[in-house]
Amino acid sequence: MSQILIGTVKAHDKTEISSDMPYPFKGGERVKDKGIDTFKYYQNRNTITCILTFEDIKAIGIAKCSPKDKFNLSHGVKLSEMRAKQDFYRILAKEQANKKY
Repeated sequence: MSQILIGTVKAHDKTEISSDMPYPFKGGERVKDKGIDTFKYYQNRNTITCILTFEDIKAIGIAKCSPKDKFNLSHGVKLSEMRAKQDFYRILAKEQANKKY
């Protein structure tokens, strides 16, 4: 089974979060990170993948639900976004460390 795109958020989108949609598919304050262009969320059964893009950097965060736990889309989206941000900052730190001044 292939992954299905479940949401895209532009970082500059300032619309209100809808109560019937899981965080953060309607945008809002929590996704106004400076410089980050887009968050894309994909679902494949009990796995959520967040792809964060900024210029030529692409960071990925994956959240997979244990078979013993109950799947929660909202929690998976938040966790995958957090992991994508960690990957993004790891990539930036590595680029800065390798930069010649």
